[in-house]
Amino acid sequence: MRALSRPLLALLSVLSTAGCGASRGPTPRAEPPPPPPLTLTDVRALFGEVSAARGLPERALVPVALLDAPSFAAALQRRIAGAPSQEEIERRAGFLLAFNLVQQVGPGAGRPSSMREVLEEQVSAFYDGDIGHIVVRAAPARTAQDAREQRAVLAHEIQHALQAQNFGLPDLGALAGEERRLAQLAVIEGDATLTMMAYLSADAGAPLGRTLRRASELSRKLSLDALPHRDGNAALRGALPIARERLLFPYVAGAAFVADIYRAGGFPLVNHLYARPPASTEQVLHPQKYLDGEPIVPVRAPEAPPGYRTLGSEPLGELQTRVVLERCAPAAEARIAAEGWGGDAFSVIGDGAQGVALLWSTAWDTERDAEEFEAALRKDPGCWRGLRLGEGPGARAVDGAFMVLREGVKVAFVRGLPEPLATSTARSLLTLPGAPPPPSPVGAFQVPPRSPPPAPWRGFVQGAQYRSDWLGVWALLPAGVPATTTDEDLELRLGRTDILVRSGLAVSDRVVTPRLVEALFRDVATGFARAVGERPLVVVSGGSVAHPLGPAIERTWEVAGTPVVLRAVVVPVCGGTGSYVFLQTWADPYARSVLDGWLHSFRWVSPGRPPVCEALDPR
Repeated sequence: MRALSRPLLALLSVLSTAGCGASRGPTPRAEPPPPPPLTLTDVRALFGEVSAARGLPERALVPVALLDAPSFAAALQRRIAGAPSQEEIERRAGFLLAFNLVQQVGPGAGRPSSMREVLEEQVSAFYDGDIGHIVVRAAPARTAQDAREQRAVLAHEIQHALQAQNFGLPDLGALAGEERRLAQLAVIEGDATLTMMAYLSADAGAPLGRTLRRASELSRKLSLDALPHRDGNAALRGALPIARERLLFPYVAGAAFVADIYRAGGFPLVNHLYARPPASTEQVLHPQKYLDGEPIVPVRAPEAPPGYRTLGSEPLGELQTRVVLERCAPAAEARIAAEGWGGDAFSVIGDGAQGVALLWSTAWDTERDAEEFEAALRKDPGCWRGLRLGEGPGARAVDGAFMVLREGVKVAFVRGLPEPLATSTARSLLTLPGAPPPPSPVGAFQVPPRSPPPAPWRGFVQGAQYRSDWLGVWALLPAGVPATTTDEDLELRLGRTDILVRSGLAVSDRVVTPRLVEALFRDVATGFARAVGERPLVVVSGGSVAHPLGPAIERTWEVAGTPVVLRAVVVPVCGGTGSYVFLQTWADPYARSVLDGWLHSFRWVSPGRPPVCEALDPR
């Protein structure tokens, strides 16, 4: 399997801001310098982290080769398949012509990028399933973001190795048709991308559910325009649209599909995908159809009429149907017209000379779906003008004549045949769809709706009481200590200017783990030391403490050479997917007693989950 690092950049950008967006906490530290280049020791540690994040054991040691750029390029070239046969070239050319997928370019325009050129540009690591090795282009990271992306791509490939060890990987080259190959590849690459997100979520302190809600929505909207506009994507941008869609679909749509399967049933249901992969790109694009076991309408492959021979025949599927329709209709209309796909089969045929024709039989879920598809085919007749590919004896051409017939939920499309053969052939295509088999549900699973995170709202101070319905808490305010809820960084701030008695309440959206709590304490101490003139802080006490809102973790420091004390109390909330952080500072015992009274006056407004949990821990 190959990790296409550049198409994943937009997904990775989500993970760098995977918090709920509404929470505020201590000012983050400055970005640390990038780490040194990856070592094999780093890689072995990463195997353990990925295995833990995904819940799959490493059953055998997987060799990893960290190569410089020239060595990696040579290894990748050896991995890429050799030149296609003449028969395969003829089949591909016929497919592009028949479905109008050849770019219309003006004089002097360059040729489309080849798949080899795209892969050489995009691939930065791959798992060689034949020998069970991972090969990585281990270029030194220039920035911290580069280092994160490098580890993310490696996590993706590690998951491919874990997939092979725990489930086995299918021989995708042996599958009949691009539609089935894309559907199964979406599981493999989507799961690897999901695992990458799980690893990065754990590393960043964001729960996977929160990350997936954002990543799933983004991946469904992600297009080539969302990728960085830079020289590193020139070959990808220069490829034919159908080639780009086939390349990106397993990663982008696959990630959204596996994310929704996870949301419906967790990793056990994701694991089940290997025993029962989706049968079509429709099921990938609409995960509930996979869970419901919506069947594919069987459609017999069209036969070439006398005088013609079949160059290629297979189903097209919803994804590629949309790409075809986008050539002659706006993208939004093409997407709607391709939805409701029930089954199809096409044959590209040749006349023995240079002519190519298309026979396409389709079945739809409802008559309205069939009408939308028919309308999309007829929308721009001029779009189906004749095309020619190549010159000389090996050239192929298709004329612009086409025929569309609809009968209920069945639609036939014929292109490139003369009359009356076109009409009679179109009528015969309407007889090819059969009766759909009964549904075969995976189980009683439902994909939860992807509702947007709730918008936060501020608490308020009224008299001697503070209340926040967003956080679900209320507390008594100490007499004579002004309080405000208008602070940009804190939910609540209180303090006096004449004596040192100050406190605040913040929300952290980091998962509560020992490592991340320690990082939070480090952030607090670093920020406070900076505020008091870089004076050193000395830890006085720390550990587990009782708090009215639940078990908490405390850390107390003294500012060296002064009576000033800083205390941070972290109270895990929402199943540990975030915490309420109380920050306090004082300089005498009386001020401390005042703040202790405020800290221990907090109570829950009600026993249920507060609204903030829908942002910290979406369900």
